[in-house]
This record gives sequence, C-alpha cells and structure tokens, in this order.
Amino acid sequence: MPAALTEPPAYPAKRAERCPFDPPAAYRAIQDEAPVTRVRLWDGSTPWLVTVKRVEAMRPAIQRLVDGLIDDLLAGPNPADLVQAFALPLPSLVIC
Repeated sequence: MPAALTEPPAYPAKRAERCPFDPPAAYRAIQDEAPVTRVRLWDGSTPWLVTVKRVEAMRPAIQRLVDGLIDDLLAGPNPADLVQAFALPLPSLVIC
C-alpha cells in the first residue's frame, strides 16, 4: 500500500471516459509506489492487487495462445462455438 495511504484504496477505480480499456490513472501511482498492495472491495474484503512487470512479461505467451485459438476457430466448423473454442480454454491455458 502506498505510504501516503492509511487504508487500502477502493477497487475497482474509476476508468477514464476516453478509453474504457486503459487502466485507471490511480493504478499507475499504485504500480510505481507499491506494485503489490491490498485494495478494498465492495464487501470490505482486502485482497492483493498485483501490478508488477511480470504480468506484462506474460503478454507474448498469451498472445501466442490467443493467435492459436483464433487460427483453430478459423480452420474449424462454421459457425463456431466461441465459448467452447475460445472463451473457456483461454483462461485455463493462461493460468496453467
């Protein structure tokens, strides 16, 4: 938790209007000051938020998984079951 804070910041933080996919600006400060810190959820619990460089380092491997699943989708039957062919396997493959 950043030293200036006396309690964990609320999570999730408000996103900018211009691009909903950009991380909230508040997370940039957390990343710089305390890349592994507690946050407060709506129910009062305080899980850990990890913003460390390791997550970014995973990007190439995840991109390869996504590309492979999309290639399989395009080569498979038409229409395809997006959930079965992409949405279910991707998180499992990333976690494992």
